[in-house]
Amino acid sequence: MRITHGNTVLRSLEEEDLELVRNWRNDQFVNEHLLNREYISQEEQLEWFKTLDSEGSLYLLIEEDNQPLGLIYANQINLEKHSFWGNVMMGNRESKDSWTSIKAVLLLFNLMLVQCNFKAVYSVVSKKNRPALAMNRRMGFIPYQETDSLSYESCEFNEHYRKTERIRTVVLGSTKPLLNLTEKDKRLLFLSHLIAEN
Repeated sequence: MRITHGNTVLRSLEEEDLELVRNWRNDQFVNEHLLNREYISQEEQLEWFKTLDSEGSLYLLIEEDNQPLGLIYANQINLEKHSFWGNVMMGNRESKDSWTSIKAVLLLFNLMLVQCNFKAVYSVVSKKNRPALAMNRRMGFIPYQETDSLSYESCEFNEHYRKTERIRTVVLGSTKPLLNLTEKDKRLLFLSHLIAEN
């Protein structure tokens, strides 16, 4: 899968990307905000990657000007409830405070909420991760459960669309993202089926 908007690309995670993502994941800069902070070995990363097709998850590498900057994903996809869990991980330190992560979220949400008719997104965020909590508010997420260290949040399609009208205009403008599905993507029947219904 490839979603293109200007010089930003979200593309399917491939095996050759695994070491880059593993290094991001194990870097303290990224790791301090993760829920699971255990060190990930090359073998563990490869085993995880092999499970993705069977889970029907979307893991997309975020690139800006052909430079890989992070990873965004939709998993725990529930077709009956039209919901999924999502998150973004920026691995490039220089892009941490850029618009790239916001643009990536808007592009993924455009695919899942607008084109595929999903109705709700869920996320769990460490309360120490203030930038992620702030971005969730911008995207229309509302906490529905909290622990001492975690915020469980949900975002309904209508709330997201209302809350992000201005930011969508600034970040995406009037240019529609281009979506290219490969044969491998079409095996994710929930996507090809839901897109064909529109």
